[in-house]
Parts: sequence; C-alpha cells; structure tokens
Amino acid sequence: MSSEDVFASSFVWNVVAQVVGRGATFTANVFVARSVASSDYGIAHVLVAPLHAAVIALARDPARRACSRATLDAPKADLTASVRISQLAVPIGLLAGVFLTESVLFTRRVQGAASAQTAFAARVSLLGAVFELAAEPMHTRAHAAGKYHVRSLAESAGHWARTIVLVVCCRLVESPTVAIFGYAGVAYGVAVLAVYATLSPASAALEWARTSSEVTKEDNHGSKRPSSSPLWGVYRSFAQQSVQKAILAEGEKLLLSITAPDANLGPYAVASNLGSLVVRTVFLPTEEAAFTTLSRGGADAFAIYCHLQRLMLVISIFAAAAGPPVCTSLLALLYGQRYTGGVDGSEAVACLTWYAWYVAALAANGVAESHVHATAVGAELSRANAVLAAATVAHIALCSFLASPLGELRLGMRPSVGLVIAGLVGSVARLVYNARYAAMRFRTTPGSPSLVPSTFTFIVGGCLAMASRALGHMELQPAIHAVGAVALGGIALVMVTFVEKDAIMALVRGRYRRSTRQHSD
Repeated sequence: MSSEDVFASSFVWNVVAQVVGRGATFTANVFVARSVASSDYGIAHVLVAPLHAAVIALARDPARRACSRATLDAPKADLTASVRISQLAVPIGLLAGVFLTESVLFTRRVQGAASAQTAFAARVSLLGAVFELAAEPMHTRAHAAGKYHVRSLAESAGHWARTIVLVVCCRLVESPTVAIFGYAGVAYGVAVLAVYATLSPASAALEWARTSSEVTKEDNHGSKRPSSSPLWGVYRSFAQQSVQKAILAEGEKLLLSITAPDANLGPYAVASNLGSLVVRTVFLPTEEAAFTTLSRGGADAFAIYCHLQRLMLVISIFAAAAGPPVCTSLLALLYGQRYTGGVDGSEAVACLTWYAWYVAALAANGVAESHVHATAVGAELSRANAVLAAATVAHIALCSFLASPLGELRLGMRPSVGLVIAGLVGSVARLVYNARYAAMRFRTTPGSPSLVPSTFTFIVGGCLAMASRALGHMELQPAIHAVGAVALGGIALVMVTFVEKDAIMALVRGRYRRSTRQHSD
C-alpha cells in the first residue's frame, strides 16, 4: 500500500469516527450543560475527563505510536513485540490512574474541596478507562492488518454509548450530578471493548502473538527474540513523550480543578468543550493519519506531509481570522444567556476568544509535531524529546503562575483565561522547533511541494478578519450573526480552494486511485 493509500484510508476512517462520535458527544454536552449545575459541569470537564484522558495518554498512546510502525509483513520479532507492548496498557493504566486520581482527590480534600460525588465519578471513570485499554491487543492486530475501520466503529460506538447514558440520566434523574459522567465513562469503555472483541477478537490476537513467539524462539535459525525488536526502544521514547504530552494537554485542567473554586469551573469547561470541537474532529484524525503514513515511510511520504502542512496552515489562518469575533454569538446560541451574561458570561467569552487563537496555533503545530515524532531517529528523536521536556517544564511554571492569586492580581485576568494563554504560548514554542526540523528536511529533499500557503491565501485571510470584525460590531441577533459569519467564511474558503487545489488534489488522489483499483478488481 502506497503512502497516499495509507494516509487516505487512515484519514477517512479517523474522520468518520470523530465526526460521527464526537458530534453526538458534543450535542450531549450542550444538552447536559443546560441541565446540570455549572459547578458539576465544570468538575466533569476539568477533573473527571482530564483524569480519564491522562490515563489513556500514558498507557495507550505510546503503545499505539510504537506499534504503528509494524505491519503484517514486518519481521516476526516486531509483530510479537507490538502485541506484548499493547498488553502493557492495562497494568500501566491501572497504576497511573490510581496514582493520579487519588493524588488529585487527596489534594482537593486537603484544600477543603472534598466531594463524595466527585470522588465517585473519578473512580468509576477510571474503571471505564481500564475497559478501553483491555482492547489494545485487538486494536494492534487490526491496525497492523490495515483494518482502520475497526477503530472507527469502536470509537463511534463508544461515543454513542456515552451520549445515550448522559441523556438518559439527565432525563430520568431529577437533579443530575457529576456522577453521571462516571457512568458515561464506563459505557464508553465497555462499548469500545465490545466492538473490538467482535471485529478483531482476542482469540485471533492471542493466536497471532503465539505464532509470532514460536518463530522468534528459533534463534538457531537466525531469528531475533522479541526483546531485540527496535520497537521496544521506540516504545520507551514515546513513553517519555506521553508523560510530557499528558501534562501539556491535561495538566492545566487538573491544576485549575485544584486551585479554583468549583463554582468558577463552568465557564472554562464550556469554552474548552466548544473550542476543542474542531481540534477533535479535524486535527486529531489528521495528525493520526499523518503519523501513521510518515511512520511507514515511502518515497512520497514527505510530499504528502508538505501538502498536509500547507492545508493545516490555511486552517490556522481561517481560525485566527474568523474565530474570535463569533465567540459571543456561538455561546449564546448553544448555551444560552447563562454563559454570556454576568461574570460567568464574560469569563466564558474571554476563554473562548483566546481559545480561537489557541486553535490556530494547534492547527499549525499538530501535523508538524507528528512529522517530527514519526521520522526522527537517534539523536534527532532525543533532541525532540528534550525540547518537549523543556516546553513541559515551562508550561507547568507558567500555568502555576497564571492560576495563582498572584498571577490574577498582577495580570488582571481570571485563572481560566490565563491557562488558555499558557497553552497558546506552549504550542507556539513547540511550533518553532518543529518548523525548524521541517525546514531542514525540506532543504534536503529536492522537488518537495511548498510548505507555506500562497500570498493570495494570506490576503484572503486578512480580508476575512476585517470583515468578521466589522460584522461583530453590528448589533445583530446571535443567529443572524452566526449565519453571516458562516457566509463570509464560505466565500473566503471557495476563493482559497481554487488557489490551494493542487495540495487538496494530491491528498485525495490516493483515495481515488485506491477506490478505482478496488472497483476494477
């Protein structure tokens, strides 16, 4: 399978999973935000969900990234190592989950913010994470065989199960609390495990591991033992990265859950949930597909990265130009006046405005970082880990200052807004290094497509920014303002599409050729 085929297949199924699943989850979150207390909604998204996500990041992500380099035609030692690595997900997840959950809950008890409902939701959500991690050996086998649809179906089923539990609980319980988010986490994990067990059964994964192990024991025939597979070294490198990435992605939320009163968490949770929607539905599947494609190499892999990076920079320009002016109208349409008026409303609007700039930085940095982690080896990978470690330390220090009363007093901004700004600064800092690495590869790869959008795209972005701000200054109803903003963005998108059509066609060509071959066969 060529690099274009790998990217197209992986990207399409990842997008299907995110759009189908995340769309349902986002709709449920909007409904729940209107049904539960602001403090409970805030706790769920600033403590319960980040703990769950941190456990998954620490236990699953390094295994998946390492195992993505093994295909069914890889050496048997690599195949066996990939299964054994994936089997570590449950014990690592349990250890990390218990430590993180109890540490955060203990800190909150010390500060007098103890809540039986919060502790229950966090611990039950951890159980859901364990169910999810138990499916990793099955995922590894399916991924190595190129069956990307299995993951898509599993994650979609998990999101829908979570959505159903949340909606049913809000309908049946008179005063729903944060505990319903714990039940939703378990429903997600059970649904994911059930789909993997059906489409890529554990018996097949175990048989695959057993057969590979028998081959690798034949040392006298020149075979290597699993421990000699280079995947173990790759796994250790990604394990270090996963710790740093978990801190960068979830650390600020957990810090806010410890330092800020529960009553002040709702606005941040609402802004974060809305602002991260495009990150989860567009950026995440793009980055996963890019990492899978670049990890497997190929003559055209770097060209695909160049086209993809260029399109992600276009998205970054659009997010920075059109995002901030429409924030107030989006909050009013989705969450009502509860999160647009008063102190909570002003904080939510400020958070979402800065989050729009944060999304622009994430768009530019995500694929660039996937490129570094997928292709760097030896000293380059160690240097990338060192840069990520330095960014993590700086991020922790900045978040600690901005979330403290001293930071609020000195800078005059709420802790929630400060944490979004800290994430923006950290993302830009990592982008500088990742861009430098990409430029080095670009100079040493003759004939590579341009990494930067055309001048016309930047001009259209500037015009869109001015038009969006002019529209925002008009006293329009939120619905009318939102329709106008979408119309402006659509016009600008059509204009840019004609200029950037070469990059778009280069990415969809592989999927088209693959479909044509399957039809002819």
